[in-house]
Amino acid sequence: MINTSSTTGSVPVEFEYVTCDQCGSDDTSSIFEGDDYLKCRTDKFRIVKCNNCSLVYLNPRPTQQTISCFYPEGYLPFTDKKNGIADRVKSVLIKNDVRRIKKNINRQNLKILEIGCANGSYLSQLEKLGKFEVTGIELSPSTANYARNTYKLNVITGTIFDGNFQDCSFDVIIMRHVLEHVYNPSETIREIHRILKKDGIFFFIIPNIKSIEVAIFNKYWPGWDLPRHLYDFSPDSISLMLEKNGFQNIKISYQSIPNNWISGIKNFYSDQKYKKISNIFFSLDNTFLLVSFFPISYVASLLHISGRISIIAKK
Repeated sequence: MINTSSTTGSVPVEFEYVTCDQCGSDDTSSIFEGDDYLKCRTDKFRIVKCNNCSLVYLNPRPTQQTISCFYPEGYLPFTDKKNGIADRVKSVLIKNDVRRIKKNINRQNLKILEIGCANGSYLSQLEKLGKFEVTGIELSPSTANYARNTYKLNVITGTIFDGNFQDCSFDVIIMRHVLEHVYNPSETIREIHRILKKDGIFFFIIPNIKSIEVAIFNKYWPGWDLPRHLYDFSPDSISLMLEKNGFQNIKISYQSIPNNWISGIKNFYSDQKYKKISNIFFSLDNTFLLVSFFPISYVASLLHISGRISIIAKK
């Protein structure tokens, strides 16, 4: 591991070179170099592919001690902004998640852990709709505190390893848009497997690099989210990692997400020096654009080429 540093922002950031998390190889091919479209800093970031197992990841990457420089105040998953239409859609999606959970695990009084529960809004609704016993884990101390105070949830500050859970503690473990952010996905999946009960399920959502969105937008695809996303998965690569770490009966669903299309266009125009126009028009609060891009995102999900996938795997 070699540390380098950058001073392109107000605070120096340490970077590290790493080997493949899945197979340990350091034989990689560069895919592209891209920018941070949240504009936290002006560094260029390199995405590579392992030539041995095909895992795709960021290399070099910011160290764990300095990655916080790339999470600005108001980072979307940490906010709890109310939006009438979006909130109704989220409610429908959560009800669908409850149905999927109950369909895939035939037990009563389910104990559920959400890793990366952010502000707690999802976990709170899951608890009410499903009548589940829930626990959350959130790395950000302020966000974890918000979840505890606002939604009265049992939330642990830190990572899954800070929970010190006993073997076979939970029926269901959820990670929504989190696995791509962790520094050690294989080790994290092994820990999830350890603390799940027999026949328990791991339910999670990640971006899909084997999608039509990547083919169209390339480095402008918002699913890369450089440098916050450290690992990038395809259905094949995530299935391999799950199987290697003890999971089976892997079910993959393809989501219909118009947001990615809007953000991809926004990133493109922002890179072409039309930032002001792109920020005004290509907003995720633009109902007209969300409705307009829904049909194409829906067709992509039916064809199994959409840019976001949800996965259920059984211990």
